[in-house]
Amino acid sequence: MSENPMRLAHCTAVKIYGDFLDECVIAKVAKDLDGPVPKVPKRQIDGRPVRLATISGKGGWSPKTELAERWKRNDNVSLLDHALSVARGGLMFWLACSYRPWFSKADQDETMRVGYAVVCIAFLHDIDKDLGLQRGEALDTNAVDERLHRYGIHEFLSKRGLSISPGAMRNYIELVESTQAARTRTAADFDRKIAAACVYVGLADKLDGLFTDTAVGSGLEGVVKRLEETPLLNNKGDIARWKIVEVRDGLHIFLLDRLHRALSDACLSVAGCLPLVEVVHDGALLCAIPLANAPEIEQDAIRKFISDLPSRLRVQINNRLTCEFVGGTASWEKCRRLMDPRSGWHKFVNLLALPREFANDWREEIDALFEASGMATSWTDPSAPGANAKPALKYPGGEADELDMAPAHALVFLLIALNHKDSKDKKAAPNASVRERELRCLMNDWGVDPPRVVQAASGKDERARRVLLALWTIATIWQKLDIDSDEAQNQLHSVLGPDGLAGIWIDGTAERSGLVHQVIDPSADSLEALRAWLAAQLSRCGEVAFDSDSFSKRCILCNVPVPASGRVNSGSRAHGIKVSAFSGRDGRNDHLSSTAGDTHLCHVCLAELQLRADAGAPGPHGGTLPPLISSPVTSGLFGGLALERENLEDLSLGLYDLNRLEVGKGKVYTGLGCQTRRLRVARLEQLPDNDKNLVVFLLMVLGAARRLGRPIHIFRGAPRRDPAIFHFDAMPGWLERLLGGNSLRIEQISGAMEALEFFHSLASTPGLGIELARQLSVSETELGALCFAWARMEDRGENTGHERAREIVRRHARMRALALMGMHEGKPMKLRDNPDPLIRLAWFATRIQKRRGARSFSANKQLLCWKAATDFLPAVRREAGMSREALVLGLAATLEEELKRKFEAAAREHREDQPLSQGCIAFAEHFVDHIWGGIFQSREPASAALRRMAAIYRFALLEIYRERGIGEASDDNAEGLGRDI
Repeated sequence: MSENPMRLAHCTAVKIYGDFLDECVIAKVAKDLDGPVPKVPKRQIDGRPVRLATISGKGGWSPKTELAERWKRNDNVSLLDHALSVARGGLMFWLACSYRPWFSKADQDETMRVGYAVVCIAFLHDIDKDLGLQRGEALDTNAVDERLHRYGIHEFLSKRGLSISPGAMRNYIELVESTQAARTRTAADFDRKIAAACVYVGLADKLDGLFTDTAVGSGLEGVVKRLEETPLLNNKGDIARWKIVEVRDGLHIFLLDRLHRALSDACLSVAGCLPLVEVVHDGALLCAIPLANAPEIEQDAIRKFISDLPSRLRVQINNRLTCEFVGGTASWEKCRRLMDPRSGWHKFVNLLALPREFANDWREEIDALFEASGMATSWTDPSAPGANAKPALKYPGGEADELDMAPAHALVFLLIALNHKDSKDKKAAPNASVRERELRCLMNDWGVDPPRVVQAASGKDERARRVLLALWTIATIWQKLDIDSDEAQNQLHSVLGPDGLAGIWIDGTAERSGLVHQVIDPSADSLEALRAWLAAQLSRCGEVAFDSDSFSKRCILCNVPVPASGRVNSGSRAHGIKVSAFSGRDGRNDHLSSTAGDTHLCHVCLAELQLRADAGAPGPHGGTLPPLISSPVTSGLFGGLALERENLEDLSLGLYDLNRLEVGKGKVYTGLGCQTRRLRVARLEQLPDNDKNLVVFLLMVLGAARRLGRPIHIFRGAPRRDPAIFHFDAMPGWLERLLGGNSLRIEQISGAMEALEFFHSLASTPGLGIELARQLSVSETELGALCFAWARMEDRGENTGHERAREIVRRHARMRALALMGMHEGKPMKLRDNPDPLIRLAWFATRIQKRRGARSFSANKQLLCWKAATDFLPAVRREAGMSREALVLGLAATLEEELKRKFEAAAREHREDQPLSQGCIAFAEHFVDHIWGGIFQSREPASAALRRMAAIYRFALLEIYRERGIGEASDDNAEGLGRDI
């Protein structure tokens, strides 16, 4: 057994926490999803989020201002992440303080027994939030029992010989939560050993709260200080003393990721445990490592960080189809690994390009050579423009069989070694003509002659001839495989082995130089610069530019001095940086008359951009760097504990992957991936360049954040810490007003997604559009836009091809418009009591006009009074000035005549038995005083504004009819007229 208590605690915690994850969290909690069960088509997953991920464990939101302000200062963490963080922390603290190497088997079993109880208690310690109870409200044992069964905890404990009743679990939770006001009687199965361990769960809960607190003196500094001062951990060794490693560098996020992983691995290998906290978020790395081992851990992290950087050696193929090794130390072994075409055959397609006329004439013979090697061809269009044709646009396949490599791999390897660019240096390797002659001699020694297609290529360009020679060589070896596999292996080795032609060409011999001597390796300077950058970051000293003797140029990203040799070229693989990018940096040639590229990068920024390129990031639009999308890989106390169970590679998922539900269409996020492995989220997405697509983009971001239960922050400028689960520093003002801010908490995500979905429906529906949708973000125009959209959808006929969008817009517009009309100065009220002039005018109209259905009759009948009024006053005003009394009486008479003539007058009981004339006068007085003299300001409004006001009036009219309980009128006009008068 290990003599290191921390290593022993770590190994035991991995076992206990891993069992809990598998049997309770993944098997049960992950199946407890939020919302009604949908109908899931075949080959699709249930896309609902895990319920506990939709509840705030820290830093939530409340409609009550006092609570919202208090919670606002904490990072918004889901209840799932908070509960798991406390479970990991409480378990590690308990084991580190109680587990000793000299324990007997019985002592070990007892410690494990209590450990299994601790992780369950810690996971349930905030059950009041899960149940929706107020802080201090008594826990019901039936509710506790239901959660114990729902999450599989009863079964989990019983497998370990443990039985905790709901009453005892409530006792333990009350010991953890000191703010629980309701104290209950001790249960009969209350275990004092388990109760003694609850204090460590309480400590973990307090520490997690401190870490998420944004107040001064909190955060990671507050956590480390609390651990040093707590009497609970006195004389408990390394578990109480930690060193903070903090690196803030928003430019080098991929390097911070590598440093994070190096620190975590070094901490485990040196100290035997994981860091107390390890998180990269909002442009900063925060890590707490054991103080006693800090120097060793940092040195080991530097070594791991440098060694973990990928090899820069690569194959470069230019537009002239010349290929060469560039960018790193070369050797036969590295070159062979580098050219595995299964990692991306498209990189090697140009190697096989042949003159188009020749390829068309010899198509069958070339296909036969591919077929003899077990490969297939996929030619470009013979009529396509261009000088060359490419015989294998897709991966050509082929099996390795008994040989060491697949035929496509062998073909690429041989082609690059054979056609490698020549050097004019006197000490350079023999040129391509010599290499071709040596290969032909070897083939002659095998007793084979080249086919007609190879001989026919002799008069063509030399590169194309060598392509066919290499293809024939590979076909010969694979044909031999069917006859004598041992001989085929010997032939392959003599051509491509380390002692064969390829080995001699690449590595060289004592008598001749190899191609490796022609490869310029800039990695030594880069590694030294990265080592200096990393040492400066870990020591919190100012960064000193590597090779700072030359200050003639400046890095385009970080502005540190760089030598002139740091110029970016086409082979730099600097993601998102153009050779001719404008910067305005000191020492740069920005003369418009100059065509020379003069863009420079320091070694650190170049390494960052190359890591982004290695990650398969798409090239950004316009040559600008994409925004930083920040989401932590690990979260909470001992966040890497779950990641120690399996040696899984880091997984990267884009926004489409996180929102995709159909299996087989690409990567699909299922279950609790971010809680069980290192998951990198949408690191290099592109921001759309128009409002409509931006809404779709933000919908995907919010959907991803809701499914993950983890924060996603988008920065166009320098990243900074933000406690919300969603933050966008460059959100347009109209969109910020629509969502209520550029930062959202977990409980606000659903409402924000509904608002965005409604916005997108408006913008996408024919007849509405983006400009109308943007009016939703302005309070002065929101009601008009909603009512106008509702009216357009009401008037649109069926079977238009957009029924679903029409129904969404109609339903949501009505719901939101009613909510706005039902409030005045922050207080709810009935529509008939709303003092808004248009709504009040609609109320007067319901007293004199029959109710006509929204769908069975045209809008003209519903707007009869409105049109009569708006047509009457401007016409009269244009002819001659009239007094208010004359306007009122004239409009009232016009209304009465219209209503009687068209049999649209309402029944007397709807206006308290007043005559129709009195009702028309009341309508006319309100229109003249408050609409014409108020809103219209005694002049005819623009047609667009008039349409918006007509929509508000019409909507209010129909809703007031409903509120007053007035039924729709029948078509019996004579009967209606008799009752009206």
